[in-house]
Amino acid sequence: MRVTTTERRGYTLVSPSGVLSRRTVGDLRDAMLKAAAEQPDAVVCDLRAVVVDPASLTMLLLVAEQLEQWPMCSFGVVAAEPSLRSALAALGVPRRAAVGACVADVAAALSAAAPAARVRLRLIAGRRAPGEARAFLANAARGWAIDQVDLDDATLVLDELVTNAVLHAGTEIEVMLNMLPGRLRLAVADQARPVPMGRSALRDDENGRGLALVEALSLRWGVIPRRPDGKVVWAVIG
Repeated sequence: MRVTTTERRGYTLVSPSGVLSRRTVGDLRDAMLKAAAEQPDAVVCDLRAVVVDPASLTMLLLVAEQLEQWPMCSFGVVAAEPSLRSALAALGVPRRAAVGACVADVAAALSAAAPAARVRLRLIAGRRAPGEARAFLANAARGWAIDQVDLDDATLVLDELVTNAVLHAGTEIEVMLNMLPGRLRLAVADQARPVPMGRSALRDDENGRGLALVEALSLRWGVIPRRPDGKVVWAVIG
């Protein structure tokens, strides 16, 4: 199966072609998550050029759930065949995504949703990066008038994620923040492939507790791939 990704005004279109089956479904899933990692207002999956194994469609629910957690972008699915739309409806996909027969219909449905407040900052990996990220968060918080989110927790989590990227990735870093009532989503992207792994720190260790702290202070956190290489580590603070 081949998957192409196209930036459109207001959304990113992910278009697979070939056979969508249990063997190839991971390719489409990864393409959509990588598209979402760039924080578009919406991701639209166009299924018009694929032969679909119905067993593979549950993947769309998993992607929808991921996008709701981070980066809070809307999700749409284009299905020209009535039988395919019926299969999606039976799975409950229309409750999690806009479903339509053509790209224009899905894009119109998604445009009605108000985009989340989002800001981003690029940083050079170095000693100054964590401090610059903390100042960026503080400035965004003032602009958003955050009053339902523990800003101290958010600052600690962001500091850990940026520090981890500086120490273990060593590439350009991008900090991404977005806000909805009562929830702050923050993320740190880099261009390194290795996924961060927690480890047990000894009592006298100065390092090794970062991801444990992120897990303790976050409602949810996770890692998704980014194109062409790299990853985004995200966390939700409430």
